[in-house]
Amino acid sequence: MKNILIPTDFSLAAWNATEFALRLFAETKCTFYFLNAYTPEIYSNRLMAGNAVVEAKVCTAQKASEKGLSMLLSRVIKQHGNHRHTYVKIPTFSLLIEEVKEAIEKYALDFIVMGATGEEEDPSCLMGRNAVRILDNVQNCPVLVIPKKITFRDLANIALVSDANYFYKGNELNSLLQVCSGFNSRVHILNFQKSNDHLNTLNKLNLYTIDKTLHNVSHEFYNISVKDALSFTLSTFIDQNNCQLVVVFSSNHEFMKNLRLNYVIDKAHFCKDVPILSLKSIEN
Repeated sequence: MKNILIPTDFSLAAWNATEFALRLFAETKCTFYFLNAYTPEIYSNRLMAGNAVVEAKVCTAQKASEKGLSMLLSRVIKQHGNHRHTYVKIPTFSLLIEEVKEAIEKYALDFIVMGATGEEEDPSCLMGRNAVRILDNVQNCPVLVIPKKITFRDLANIALVSDANYFYKGNELNSLLQVCSGFNSRVHILNFQKSNDHLNTLNKLNLYTIDKTLHNVSHEFYNISVKDALSFTLSTFIDQNNCQLVVVFSSNHEFMKNLRLNYVIDKAHFCKDVPILSLKSIEN
């Protein structure tokens, strides 16, 4: 049984992420938790707390949240009904990031799946505020971010970006193994390095650990010299190898910063076409 959280603002991007998750885990017994966090802007002024107008706005927002979640579940069941799946609605008057952190522990979440952007995001922005906040602040649960215009495809090829500065224990890849299991995926492990760098002891040990952990999964290693921008190098690799998913580690702060920057300013076109799975780090 997998427990999967899907934050939603009822936007088209959120529905696209929902469909992606339902198809990705179609053969897996799951409970999907649909979370809608609402916080009327006027309520942010503490001096207004208790004001009748404010309380009325909160009540209206609560009803809209509950109605939206009910309509969402009806659509899910009608279009993607699956006897392996159960569904739970979570309407909450709270900040999204705080509710997500609480849900991880409360529901023993295995994955968070969300759209890259929300209803009120700038259309030119490829990754919105909520997605960035969750990637920045959640490191104890895998986060899958779905671009707003992609449709689900079987995960035949997956690009895994290794972190040269992180000591792997092996079980960080459990979530990746779960994703691979239903698709006979081939994993392409990318070790980015400057043109004059050589593999050090930690690099070699990490690659050995990854190799051992993925022994039942088709995989291949690549040592790639980065001569241009990292985003361009990765984008080129994804295109050449027809990858349907990019996997990174939440510990890889430099890469994640680069990734988020390119999402926001629209430099890396792969961000439009390929979901990003951020794996949790395992504490020493």
